[in-house]
Amino acid sequence: MHFAKRPSHTPLADNGRHWLVFWASLSTVLMTFGVVPLQAGIFSTRPITRTSSQTFARSEQYMHSSRQESSLTLAYTQSAYGILELNETLPAFMSQNYTLKPFAPKTAFVGGGGTWTANTTMYSLGLQCEQGQKDTDKVDEGGTLMGFNSSFGCFVPYLPTSNITIGEPLSPGNGPARAKPFSAQFLGYYREPETFLGSDSNDVDNLRDRCSDRGNSTFFATFGRNKAKETDPPRNFTAIFCRPVYREQDVEATVDALTNAPIRYHVRGEERQLPIGLFNTSVFEQTLVLGQREALIRDNILPGYTIPKYLEQVADTDLTTGYGSQLPPMAAMAMMASKNRLPDLLDPQALMDAYLLVYQLLFARAMTDVLRTDFSVATTDVVGEVLERTEAVELEPIFTYIVEALLGLVSVAVIAMLVIGYSNSTRKHLADDPGKPSPIAALVHRQLIVRFHCCCHVSRCRRCSFAGKHQGS
Repeated sequence: MHFAKRPSHTPLADNGRHWLVFWASLSTVLMTFGVVPLQAGIFSTRPITRTSSQTFARSEQYMHSSRQESSLTLAYTQSAYGILELNETLPAFMSQNYTLKPFAPKTAFVGGGGTWTANTTMYSLGLQCEQGQKDTDKVDEGGTLMGFNSSFGCFVPYLPTSNITIGEPLSPGNGPARAKPFSAQFLGYYREPETFLGSDSNDVDNLRDRCSDRGNSTFFATFGRNKAKETDPPRNFTAIFCRPVYREQDVEATVDALTNAPIRYHVRGEERQLPIGLFNTSVFEQTLVLGQREALIRDNILPGYTIPKYLEQVADTDLTTGYGSQLPPMAAMAMMASKNRLPDLLDPQALMDAYLLVYQLLFARAMTDVLRTDFSVATTDVVGEVLERTEAVELEPIFTYIVEALLGLVSVAVIAMLVIGYSNSTRKHLADDPGKPSPIAALVHRQLIVRFHCCCHVSRCRRCSFAGKHQGS
């Protein structure tokens, strides 16, 4: 402030001295706080789909049923365990309740995403189930045996697990295991040509030869609530008879172009039975009922020759782990895979749905190993549709106009700085070399003049004349 009041301060100190700073700071602020934040909103993406007709190759390769007993390993049961418990990714062309005959475009597909649609064959499994009816059956000694009867021609006597007491010790083979609130059982029957029994057959010897030929491929499953006390009356439990039905159907299927995961399908024909030689239903059903492969061969059987038993999952529930032996693997799998709580499985329909879910999953996974995804030989050409998905980059009008306006202001500021810089360079230049003593003396000459004036007024020395001469000049 003291400097501004001096008489030596002239208007030249304010003329055009700070315009460069003003325009430079203005352009910096506009770019930093205007253009940079808003430029992110200039661009946006929009999905684009393109559909074209293509020729597809549908694979006709498969593992013949005669080789499946020795070549079809239990990898499909282990994979089903991973799908249910470990969130394993489903194989290509497979969903949890069906599988498709593989197909692919004959020309190379280079798209980043999309779908394939073509006519193919869908393989699925259904269960014909009915609730077991209480009945009696005569035995050789002339007595009667209580059990359940079915329209398939099968009779199953009451099982030891029908009415056990909660907390009752199980067999020594199970160690300290005791009965829990619920019990389940699973038995299978197959006759080709001899009677085939499944789990816990030692406890139900009377089941032998009690299914007619119409009962072939039938399995029997029970689920019930155990007694709270030994003196309680026997409890009713749910019993069902089911037999699988294998079928194929012509469909128009749509799959993901990258993962080949089925998305949807449209029926193009009636359901029909599987052709002979495609799938060995006998080996499949016997494996599930026994819980292991009946025929042991020298081959890669890792991770094992038995199907998963879901012991860890069952141990954390109110389901009894077994009576006389371990809980049958299929019963454990159905109980753990069901979307219902254990008490809800007392409903026959809920129990049927639980077994349907696991049978469909195991069949679809097994058929995936049977069908060969090989398009080099044995293929059929079909006409299909390829849908490619991509994205287009677009400019958003509002943000674009705002950024253009800000860039215009920045351009004006830059032009102004160029004009000021050019005008200053033509009108002003250094008069002296700043490195020499004379410019430095010129910066402080006013202080020297004041000092010389004081000296002349006080002592009248010869410096007064020098100061006067200097002042006059």
